Amino acid sequence: MIEYPDDFAPSLHQEVFYTDSSSIWICDNIIYIFSHPNIVHTLEHAQASNAILDKIIPSLSYPMMCDVRHAKPLPKSVRNYYASADGTRHCTKFAFLVASSFSRVVANFFIGFSSIEYPIKMFDNITTATDWCLNK
Repeated sequence: MIEYPDDFAPSLHQEVFYTDSSSIWICDNIIYIFSHPNIVHTLEHAQASNAILDKIIPSLSYPMMCDVRHAKPLPKSVRNYYASADGTRHCTKFAFLVASSFSRVVANFFIGFSSIEYPIKMFDNITTATDWCLNK
């Protein structure tokens, strides 16, 4: 059984899709991804997540929000995949939930040097991240 944070959990009636490393659901036109704690996210995991999205939203793109507050850092191959056209085909913007203000500053510094084509931002608050995803 996956233990979700209180502020980042699918509703009881929400359809959730699983890979070995993540839980994925869509609610209010946002794709939510919960990275399971203590799992090293591999390229195969990243491709499996996109395969799930290919099945449930084959030709659509939405904002994504990923809770990485308890996740392990992504290997370079996974970061490269998520920055590629194949890895970004379902994403219009990407919000990361991070554990602290310090990690947000560090992550935003890293993002400033990435080549990702869509808006990407770090947040330590789900409400602020949701508002950003929905352009509020």
